[in-house]
Amino acid sequence: MDFRELGRELARLGTADDRVKVLDVDHSATTFQLPQIEQRVRVGAFYVRPPTGVSAQELRELFDKGDDLAFRYKVTSGIGTDHVELLTPDEYARQYFSGSQKLIHIEGARKAAREQLEGIFDALKAEFDPEQFPHLDDVVISGHKEGSEESSTEVKLLAYDDDYRVTSQIERDITKRLTEGNLQREIDVRRHLVKETKPEIMLTSTAKSTVKGRQFLNNLATFLLARDGGIQTKAIRAVPKLIERSQPSAYKSLSQAFPRTQTIVRKPAEIVNDAANRFFETLSGMTAFKDLEVKKMPQGLQVQYSKNLIGGRRFDASDLRELRGVHLAILGSPGLREGWSAYHRYDKKDRVLKIRFTTPDEELDESWVKLGQT
Repeated sequence: MDFRELGRELARLGTADDRVKVLDVDHSATTFQLPQIEQRVRVGAFYVRPPTGVSAQELRELFDKGDDLAFRYKVTSGIGTDHVELLTPDEYARQYFSGSQKLIHIEGARKAAREQLEGIFDALKAEFDPEQFPHLDDVVISGHKEGSEESSTEVKLLAYDDDYRVTSQIERDITKRLTEGNLQREIDVRRHLVKETKPEIMLTSTAKSTVKGRQFLNNLATFLLARDGGIQTKAIRAVPKLIERSQPSAYKSLSQAFPRTQTIVRKPAEIVNDAANRFFETLSGMTAFKDLEVKKMPQGLQVQYSKNLIGGRRFDASDLRELRGVHLAILGSPGLREGWSAYHRYDKKDRVLKIRFTTPDEELDESWVKLGQT
């Protein structure tokens, strides 16, 4: 059988709660910023854990049936010493790949091997199941953007309890669940870290997302939109009500549990401040700006580039594209689709990028360039 059929055979093993698990070594090392592993790990290193009732040897025999496989694989007892550091930060790796359990170790750095492995693991990607997705009773949907191959798909979840420890746990549990469903490279999970912002968790498709990743997010959004009665601006738990003797309809039950909330009218300054906080948090957490100093300033942000006269990074077209992408993403957020504007200006002498946020009726001088204008 070819690698696609092999993937389908692997997907048939186990159950929805106990499927074949895959540890993507390179992705885990990058996610948890373990350069010591990244430097010595070849691209295309994986560990595969069989479900209960299936041995690693049986799993290998299934791989042996594959025709013209371009990657190497073998049975191993636990993950190798070169990779054991993953077990400390990666909760998923610690739960499923610690100890001496027999696993399949895969290595395939060549292009042909990576393409085959992508095809195999594609069959293992989980579909959205509300019974399996964690914390759905702790959130309402606060944003949805249906993306495409050219643009990202996004779902925003607003937590009921205005406690950042709660959102932290929700973020970790969702990340772990997506990893269990082999969607870790498809969907990025993050949360607002600034206390002045809403306790939201953002799920966004990545540049490597396939149709399955985008469909997972859109199915999640469809379920929540029907349950919550549309996009919500606040998360308020309903007061428990007595259950009538007659069996209520599913729609009535959902409406009582998750009522539509009223849109709150905010002052212009509050909208601008919210946009600035979200811009700061997003920019600070982006890989493109991780080596730069990003500061929150009155009415804006400041990004300090290298001060070295020779060499060093400068503000360029790729950074501008990132700024525009952040601007568009925030414009897609509930409550921030209007009511604010963003401008940028780069000081070549001091090598400082400045970003200003204003109300729509306020215009800055010509030295400032408005984000979003063509």
